[in-house]
Amino acid sequence: MLWNLYLKIKEIKARAAINSKVLKDFLLLIAIYTICVVLQNWKTGLNFVAFRNALLGSSMLAVALLILSFLPRKLNQSLMIPFIGISIMCFLVDLICFYIFGITLNLSMLMTIFETTHHETQEFLETYFDWMMLCLIALSLFLVWGYHKYFSYQFSKRMIYAFYIFCCFGCINLGYLFVAMWGGGGKDFFYWDRKEIAYILPIGFGTKIFYVYNNIENQIKSFETYRNALLAKPQDQILSSRKIENIVLLLGESAQRGHLELYGYSRATNPRLEKIPSKNLLLFQDVISSYAQTTNSLSKVLSFSNYENEHIPWFKQKNILMLMKSAGYSTFWITNQEGPTIPSPHSITATLADKFVFVSQYAQHLDSEIFPYLKQFFNQRGGQNFFGIHLVGAHLSYKNRYSQEFKIFEGMHLSEESRRIDHYDNAMLYNDFIVSEIFKSFSSSDSIVIYMPDHGEEVHELGGYAGHAGGIESRFMVEIPFMIYVSDLFIQKHPELYRRIKKAINRPYMTDDLIHMILDIAGIKTQDFDPARSIINDAFNASRKRIVGGAQGKDYDKELKNQKALYR
Repeated sequence: MLWNLYLKIKEIKARAAINSKVLKDFLLLIAIYTICVVLQNWKTGLNFVAFRNALLGSSMLAVALLILSFLPRKLNQSLMIPFIGISIMCFLVDLICFYIFGITLNLSMLMTIFETTHHETQEFLETYFDWMMLCLIALSLFLVWGYHKYFSYQFSKRMIYAFYIFCCFGCINLGYLFVAMWGGGGKDFFYWDRKEIAYILPIGFGTKIFYVYNNIENQIKSFETYRNALLAKPQDQILSSRKIENIVLLLGESAQRGHLELYGYSRATNPRLEKIPSKNLLLFQDVISSYAQTTNSLSKVLSFSNYENEHIPWFKQKNILMLMKSAGYSTFWITNQEGPTIPSPHSITATLADKFVFVSQYAQHLDSEIFPYLKQFFNQRGGQNFFGIHLVGAHLSYKNRYSQEFKIFEGMHLSEESRRIDHYDNAMLYNDFIVSEIFKSFSSSDSIVIYMPDHGEEVHELGGYAGHAGGIESRFMVEIPFMIYVSDLFIQKHPELYRRIKKAINRPYMTDDLIHMILDIAGIKTQDFDPARSIINDAFNASRKRIVGGAQGKDYDKELKNQKALYR
């Protein structure tokens, strides 16, 4: 009998030790997750909703840890150690994102990661990785190690009982969540957007990754079905009422209007474009991109998708290549961006062209590498032609975007920021050469070339950050150069259209409506064409709100347009 009592006491002590270990792990995870919540709400400030979600999430975490504590010790350890390790990794990812971008990991960033090539990843690390980041990571890991090694395992009975009560609260929350998921919520239960679930970092990261991966897979499948249907039989039998030999859409990359000499920049970044007569090169003064990120921006540029109808996926809407082909145009696409194995809107859309080439499919090249392909396609053109040309432009890393003869802006700078600005301006100078040469290629034919980048670029105007990202849009990330080059023969053959283009250069515009302008130029009328969305049309609606970053984004004219550069 005494032996049985001894065993019972020993069992209770062991259970108390396990409970103390559970509570210690719980407090570590709570600290990690709560820091991430603070970082997520850094700009807007913590509010009741953020506090409530953290409370709900932590209560559900407590239940999970308590259940694990009843498992055999070895099994418990084999589950807890990886879970804590993954939590720390997720925390470091959020910390690094906050250090670089000022926000934690979001869906827009994940979408970019899925579409990023190995070469782009390498350039990203070259640009942003520094000793401060390394110290931040090392300090975080040191604090976690110190907590695990030196923090006492012993907790009072009151704390353990309080933990049990908190677990009861978590059980109620879990029950409500299951009812919402499989009961009343149904298909409207968006698991990736549940902040109380996302509070538990591994689950939050996992649901976001699953959502993005699933979304990309759906894009590929839906678009491939759509593409096959188009190639088998065009959906629209439409005609172009205007006979223009060449319509060219020249897409740049990461070009900020404020760094172009043509728009008043102090440095001579446009010596070649400056020499083009103003009658041939029409500069639009107030144009912005709809996103500060390539994928979302170009999904709108190339299709009828916009923030007003974003509930319809871009790949289920008609796009510019489909319409130009249906109108009888020979279509060509040359891109110096990633190949079709990367499931981006622009790479998938490019494959619809009659002839297309991915210049940098296996390794990143300078934009001058497109010239042989442009000459080849130009010689194969028919009566009416649509060319899409997509440059790599001034995408990070800036110093890799130009050849040595364009290394003009190179001062003796102590700061990395000043050197990076020099690199960016050199990239703009090289871009000036590329764009002017493309204009020259079409100068002796009946041609119109529309040049616009996918988005702008912030280059230390607001501090230590250089780049672009969704969710932290500034005016510098969306203000873009927008210019239309017309040949002398075009002016001669289409005087009324030329007059309309000249008349439009000061109108406010956002590029998610670009497809309407191109159709207007070509004289193509479809059911989806809206003259109020074509900047060159007399019916253009100049009062349309320019919402950056989607329907729930920022009103450019109210929130961003008057933003001032703090450091330059």
